[in-house]
Amino acid sequence: MSTESSERHRSSLKKSLSAGSVTARFVFPVLLLLYALIAADQGAELSDTMYSVGNYAFFHESTGSWLYATWLSNLFGRLLFLICGGRLLYLNLVCRLFSAAAALTVYELLKKRIHPLLLFLAELAALGLVWSPSVILYQNLSVLALTAAALLLYSGLMERSRRRMFAAGLILGAALLVRVSNLTYCALILLVFYDDIKYKRTRSLPGDLGCCIGGYAAGLAAALLTIPVFGSGSGLGESMDWLFGLFSGKSGGGGYTAGEMLSSIADNYLGNLYWVFFAAAGMGLGIVMFLLLKERFVPVKKLLYCAGLVLLLWYYVRNGVADRAWYNVGSIFGISVVCLWLLAALDLWVLIDRKTEAREKGLALTALLVQLIAPLGSNNHLYSVIGCMFLLLPAGLHFLIGLGGSRGKGKAWSFPVLSMGIALFLLLLVQSAGFHFSFAFKDGTDGTARDSRIETPDTLRGLKTTAAHAEAIRGLGGALSDAEGRLLTFGDLPGLHYVFELPPALSTLWPDLESYPAADYEQELRAVFASGERPLLILSREAQEALLSDGGKSYGDGKKLSLLGDFLYNGHYTAAYENEEFVLYESEQR
Repeated sequence: MSTESSERHRSSLKKSLSAGSVTARFVFPVLLLLYALIAADQGAELSDTMYSVGNYAFFHESTGSWLYATWLSNLFGRLLFLICGGRLLYLNLVCRLFSAAAALTVYELLKKRIHPLLLFLAELAALGLVWSPSVILYQNLSVLALTAAALLLYSGLMERSRRRMFAAGLILGAALLVRVSNLTYCALILLVFYDDIKYKRTRSLPGDLGCCIGGYAAGLAAALLTIPVFGSGSGLGESMDWLFGLFSGKSGGGGYTAGEMLSSIADNYLGNLYWVFFAAAGMGLGIVMFLLLKERFVPVKKLLYCAGLVLLLWYYVRNGVADRAWYNVGSIFGISVVCLWLLAALDLWVLIDRKTEAREKGLALTALLVQLIAPLGSNNHLYSVIGCMFLLLPAGLHFLIGLGGSRGKGKAWSFPVLSMGIALFLLLLVQSAGFHFSFAFKDGTDGTARDSRIETPDTLRGLKTTAAHAEAIRGLGGALSDAEGRLLTFGDLPGLHYVFELPPALSTLWPDLESYPAADYEQELRAVFASGERPLLILSREAQEALLSDGGKSYGDGKKLSLLGDFLYNGHYTAAYENEEFVLYESEQR
């Protein structure tokens, strides 16, 4: 191919992928949308996933503080639940659109600043890293809210658009009732102080702050108005007490106190420094190699360095940093944390570099704040950040290409930094793709194939799970075919309420959660017993074995299962059905 034709080919390719091209405007967004829907029929786990769906199903029966701690999530979930006819498969598909919305928001707002192909690849990786079940709306709506608000605030400051600043505040205000611990998202206000003070717009600062705060107040007020319309508000005070307990160290367990959260985040970052060291050392050795005999043997140096990168990636794969067991969430954790270190370093580099323009610095600070804020208010360690990479990855790749490419032209560090960053991103992209196609939350995570499609009960029809799990659910469904009344469960089985459409006998679907106090459990069990009601009771096989072996003392904190054992004995309960996963108890007094 001649030089002239090669130039024409590159020019044509560049034009076909420009922000205004058909590919960038339509093809990439459609592909991202479709990619988000992949594997929506996978998994039928009965704890976290169906706990959320159960809260939507029994929205009007719920009285606990968790209803109000995640009020808008539950209210919106209830609406979607009704639209989807109570079918989990349909709900999965609809709720995956929120992850797609986060990816498309970043894509649309940044495609004129970051190359569309780069954005597309980054959003593919971010979508693949979403580990949380799509129906857990307090998690996925929070990610969407944080991503959208951060970008609107950033673009509002850059474009001097107070409408966007107000809109960012509006989203963050409403997000407080999506999950009350989203109060930490208020830290995004630092962007306003940074931008106005650094660029000497102090006269604009009061007005900018007023727009953001006004938007926040309006969003919060609108969200609060839905409570007297659709709820009672009786649990709102309790949920706010829980929020303040995060900072007082009295949140009730479950890893939600500020100290526990910060400790777990620090442990995750520091625990992976060993693997970060290899990448940093590789870049350092590469820089030394390119400094030696400068301008000589450059192609050979690049070849040697690339060979070293292949060895590094192989070492990561062999040692589980990028585990090929994609059906397990651990397959993405190590490489994601290594990349988070790199992304934070790139953001800091841009912030301290005097030659970087204001827009880049603003984007770097926005991405860094999102990385710091995302894990706060959750007990999911750094997984909360890993599932919130929609802004972090494209911003980091953009900075990497800029600093290691055009900005680093002729510099000894350019090729080592750029190629190392690209190699880590490609490994992350491969891991995220394998994970996206293979993972289902807590279902088949030991490698067992999910090769059985559920036909009954109707709530789960169309979902694929392991053969043993599908058979256990089918068998229990047969035993409950004529069941009526309310249900008690124990052993991480809150989803059974939704699956078999049996309302909870307590104020919670999931009594074995650490955040549900044993004292409340005891009080509620006594009230049920005193009322004369004898609800159905389903135990997991593990809980039943612990109950029979030592009265339940070896299960969890021991107290709750022991209390349930007393309830069983005093209520004259006997096992009416059991299989490999479940034991159904009925009372002789029913």
